[in-house]
This record gives sequence, C-alpha cells and structure tokens, in this order.
Amino acid sequence: RQSMNTQDGSLQWHPAFSAVLHIEFEDELEHLYFHDEFPLSRQPMRMDILIIKKNPDIQLRKNIGQIFRTYNIIEYKPPGVSLSLNHFYKAYGYACFFQSDTEREYEINPDEITITYVCYHYPRKMLKHLTTAKDIIVTEKESGIYYLEGTFFKMQLLVTSRLSPEQNYWLSHLRNNLKPKGEVRDLLEHYEIKRSSPYYQAVVTLILRANEHLLKEDQTMLPVLAEIFADELKRLEERGKIAGEKKGIIIGEKKGLDQGIELTKTVLKLSQNGISPAEIVSKYNITEDIVRKVLS
Repeated sequence: RQSMNTQDGSLQWHPAFSAVLHIEFEDELEHLYFHDEFPLSRQPMRMDILIIKKNPDIQLRKNIGQIFRTYNIIEYKPPGVSLSLNHFYKAYGYACFFQSDTEREYEINPDEITITYVCYHYPRKMLKHLTTAKDIIVTEKESGIYYLEGTFFKMQLLVTSRLSPEQNYWLSHLRNNLKPKGEVRDLLEHYEIKRSSPYYQAVVTLILRANEHLLKEDQTMLPVLAEIFADELKRLEERGKIAGEKKGIIIGEKKGLDQGIELTKTVLKLSQNGISPAEIVSKYNITEDIVRKVLS
C-alpha cells in the first residue's frame, strides 16, 4: 500500500482542487460563481471555496452538486490530511458567520446554505462522533458521496478515494498515489483533448508533481511529459525569443521547438535527480524563467 503522507508544503493542492471543481461542473459553469478563499469578514478568516448559484431555481445535474442551494461552502482537505471534528465545526461556524454577517436580519436564508466536506480518506472518527453524540444520519447517496442529515444546514461529504472515476474522473485522481505507468498514461490521455484549458493544466501539473516518484521509477515517461510542455514552449516561440541570463540560451524561431522540448527534458531530469531549481539555474546555465515554467 502506498503512503498518502503529503506534509510537504511545496504542493499547492487547493488551487488544483478549485480547478477540479471547475472541471467537474464544466457543463454547468454558466450557472455558478466561484469564489476561492472567500473572506468572511475584514479579518483574515476565509473559506476554502464558496460556490454561488446564479439562479437558485436551477437544479444542477452533476452528482456532487445536486445538494447545492444558493450558497455552497466547500471545506477541502488534501491527501495526507484527515478530516477532523475541528474541521467539521470550523466549516459549520463559517456557515453560521456567513449567514449572520449581513446588513439586514435574515438577509440570507439558512436553507439556501450548504456545506460540502471533501477529503481523501473516509473520516471514521469524525462520523462516529456525529452519529453517536449528535444523532446525525449518514446516508450514502452514491459511491463516495454521503449526505449528513439532521444538521442545521444541508451537508454532504465527498470521499475522493471512493468516488466513481467514470462520474468524477479528475476529482478522484487528485492524489499522490497513482499506480505506475497505467494510471499516469491514462491521465495524460484524458488530458490530451483538454490541454488548452487552464483548469486542466493546473490539475495535471499538480498531479504530476505529487506523483514524482513514478517518474523517477519510469524514465520512459520523460518524453511524454516533455510533450505536455510542448504547447507552452510553442507559445513562447511564437512570442519571440527568450534570452538566457548566462549564455543567452534561446527558445524560439532560431532553435525551434525540438530544442525547447529537449531543454524541458533536461530540466525535468535534473529536478528528478534531486537538483534544486536554483542549482539548475546557476550550474547548467538555464534561465530561471525557463526552469520555473517547466517545473511549475
């Protein structure tokens, strides 16, 4: 069994999770407003994500959005972080504060607020407390989607490791324990037709960085990954040349896209061998801009 411990702070899971939600709801985006790190007040207290339905009367078809009302608070915990009781009550408190922090009394109807908890592992300890001490009923609506009934607000729990890959492909793959070769290649095949979307770009970049161990085990993946960056390098080429800080390395019309791809492979190999971005810049005469774009 592969470890899900991801306590390193270098991986930015929340932006990728936000991008995944855009993907999950891509067929119904015209009905939704997304607000990342929505401020609850002038104080530094922010929800992970607030999704507002533009028209409260629209019923979303997406399985994870069928519970949604007008205001939908999302509390997300990435792989390696357990969803705890503190997290449960924090998001519950956010909902209470959001409802009450208005100019007019009952300006926001509590029935129009939902809370969605998202985590990788099934939170047995938290749910045991809620079902035994608080008489909350947990109902599995479908694989990985659980409704929490008996609370003041409508709530659901999404356990991404149990979600259907057919229904929620990208949300179920937002993790750091993909299986060698098969799952990574399948991921890239799904990405191929959507690679122009910034949401898909953000998600795939995070997933590949989270699964770096697979790339080290399978060096044949390097050409595939280099191909992923080909579009970005081509866009750089079309904008003109980029001069290197040390030896004037140029990606552009004079050296062509093939050299850009080779340079991308070089940066990836150096990074996988444990060489830091700063060392790549200083020791191998590759510009900081290029290193950042390849490894971002």
